Amino acid sequence: MPKIFFAMTLIGALMLMACGFSKPLPTPVPLPTLVPIPAGAEEIKLDITDFNQETIEIKTGTAVTWTHRGKFQHTTTHTPKLTGELKEWDSDILAPGEVYRHVFNTPGTYEYVCRVHAIRMRATITVVE
Repeated sequence: MPKIFFAMTLIGALMLMACGFSKPLPTPVPLPTLVPIPAGAEEIKLDITDFNQETIEIKTGTAVTWTHRGKFQHTTTHTPKLTGELKEWDSDILAPGEVYRHVFNTPGTYEYVCRVHAIRMRATITVVE
């Protein structure tokens, strides 16, 4: 009887171990591909977790790179003011450590928000020639 109990326990333990090792590994989430900075273009680096009524002025062709250095999810999302105006960019949800870049090729004033925290996280970029 003890041999059968030992054999059954051993088989049960092996089956449990096999089940634990058969789980598929989680699929890695790809980081967003950054838009390349055009040759000779200027780059402005901003912290995505720290914009609040911020206004900056940049030249046409400047690349703005937002880096997420915080703990919570954020976005950088253009909020068009005119009906029918196209949204220039939307980073989608960025997790801590992720980066998003947009190159501003057209002069104008661009208001943007964090879609997650739109009430308090708003800013403006003015693009001049």
